[in-house]
Amino acid sequence: MASTNRLTKVPRSNSQQKGSSLKDDHVIDETKEYYRQRASQYSDWSRRTGKYEGGSEPDESFFGEAKMLLDALDSEKLTGDVLEIASGTGIWTEALTRHATSITPLDSSQEMID
Repeated sequence: MASTNRLTKVPRSNSQQKGSSLKDDHVIDETKEYYRQRASQYSDWSRRTGKYEGGSEPDESFFGEAKMLLDALDSEKLTGDVLEIASGTGIWTEALTRHATSITPLDSSQEMID
C-alpha cells in the first residue's frame, strides 16, 4: 500500500486549549496597548512633525530599507480591492493607492488611525 504524506492533527485537551488561548490573548492585548501608547509618537517620527520636525533624522539605512520595501510593494502592483491589516498611520496605505481599486485599512489601535 502506498504511503501518503498527510498530517494528522492531534487534538489538545480542553485545559491545553484554554491555557494557550489565554496566553495568546494576553500577548495580543499587550501588543495592542504598546501601539496605542506609541501612536502619536510613531506618527510624528515617521512624518517628521511635532518634536521630530527638522531633527533626529534616521540614518541612511532606514531610508534604504524603506525604499526597498516600497519598491517591492510597488512591483507587486496590487490591483482590485485590497485589505490592509495593521495599517497603522497609513504610510503603506499611501503606497497601495498607486494600483489598487479600493483599500480597506484595518488596525486594532484607533490611536494609530487617528
